[in-house]
Amino acid sequence: MSADEWRTCPFCEKEKERLKSILTVTEYEKKMKEFLHPEYETEEVVRIDHDFGIDDNGIFSFWYGGNCAVCGADWDFKIKDSPPTSKGRFVLEKNDERGAQND
Repeated sequence: MSADEWRTCPFCEKEKERLKSILTVTEYEKKMKEFLHPEYETEEVVRIDHDFGIDDNGIFSFWYGGNCAVCGADWDFKIKDSPPTSKGRFVLEKNDERGAQND
């Protein structure tokens, strides 16, 4: 698994814009500290992780996900593909639930 990407959170960004219109400048500046990453104190609060590989049965899998350290928003995307057969096979999994299967 790799975690070499960090991004801003679209949900936190929308909330900051909303607060900007209702708080005084001083209140807003104090509140913005709550939107920084708790450990790194940056605005990039979404950790992006990904993993891919082929298991012992020849199933190729790819996973890409992210999690916001401030608001808890969570993204999860998985694809699994078995070796081609005469008909081919593709399986899409979303949040650990089996998705569509095309034969």
